[in-house]
Amino acid sequence: MSHGDATSSSRAAATPLNGVAALPHLGAIRVEGAEAAAFLHAQLTQDFSQLDLSQARLAAFCSAKGRMQASFIGFKRSTGEILLICSRDLLAPTLKRLSMFVLRAKAKLSDATADFNLFGLAGDAATDIAGSD
Repeated sequence: MSHGDATSSSRAAATPLNGVAALPHLGAIRVEGAEAAAFLHAQLTQDFSQLDLSQARLAAFCSAKGRMQASFIGFKRSTGEILLICSRDLLAPTLKRLSMFVLRAKAKLSDATADFNLFGLAGDAATDIAGSD
């Protein structure tokens, strides 16, 4: 019975990430419509109407008692479309809960996870890959 080479596995664990890493544990909620930013401002801890297309911001969805239910990285893809990146295991219940508050707002929420492959950049190579300083 072999449990592999402990030396090579510990070396692999000690090697820091330097480049691109898939983030399969994350998903995306798409919020689109003329009032997408206003709707999210009423529900989350961030005002996305103040966000430029080249920026991303952290936001949270909280209960009435102020307890955080989910956290997001949010960014605008266009004037009427905002993506909220969150943990996949929280995506469905959060989407369901947020959808309850849409009412007459001109905003539509959907699970956009299948439309995107999410990746992260880390280490010295991140600047080279992203093409910026």
